[in-house]
Amino acid sequence: MRLALREGCHLWLCARREDRLRQLREEIRSRVDVDVNVMRCDLSAAEDRRRLLGVLSRESGITGLINNAGVTRYGPMKYDDLDVYRTILEVNLVAVMELSLGFLEILRGREDGFLLNVTSEAAFIPTPYQGVYSVTKHGIQAFTDSLRMENRERPEYIGTFVPGGIRTDMITMSGLDRRIPRDSRLNMTPEKAASACLRGLKRRRPVIIPGTINRVNHLVTRLLPRQWVLRAAERFYRLHE
Repeated sequence: MRLALREGCHLWLCARREDRLRQLREEIRSRVDVDVNVMRCDLSAAEDRRRLLGVLSRESGITGLINNAGVTRYGPMKYDDLDVYRTILEVNLVAVMELSLGFLEILRGREDGFLLNVTSEAAFIPTPYQGVYSVTKHGIQAFTDSLRMENRERPEYIGTFVPGGIRTDMITMSGLDRRIPRDSRLNMTPEKAASACLRGLKRRRPVIIPGTINRVNHLVTRLLPRQWVLRAAERFYRLHE
């Protein structure tokens, strides 16, 4: 929404819940005169990802892609939850890789553009009780960093947005609210996260970390012994019944 309201950008919005997309489109249109297209897309399905890339390839005016979709599951990792983990891998890792590579091909030959992949603090700190989610975010951080270096001679901006917790439905749908309430001060508001993301995007920062506390935490956890960081993360996320 910030891209439309502050920058006057026309948007394509893609997600599974088309009704929510249409509501958001009407809200944006009521506040600013931009084009907003919506498309129902289940990123866990390969055919939907290919269909999305096909649509984007036919839109010559599209210059940027933000891969923001993400899912997680809170709780001890168990064999019985493998189907859930496969979905997490498809949405958070496979889809982001596929869309990133496909979109860069779409941008080839154009003068400019951007690709921004949303990762997480879990991209740098292994996260007990959200281990598979952490795997995907580690993977996408490494993938995007590598992609940026391979394409450093191209004009497009390639970067990552690395937030901590944000007050979204992902917290309640995953069960994480049993440990950290959605409206906890530990979680950033979507509005504040979006503003920080837009500032970093405009400055073409390769890694955008919003909030002073998150930036300090990122630095400290890189300096401390890994085992200390792991133990602290386990205690922080452990559910006390």
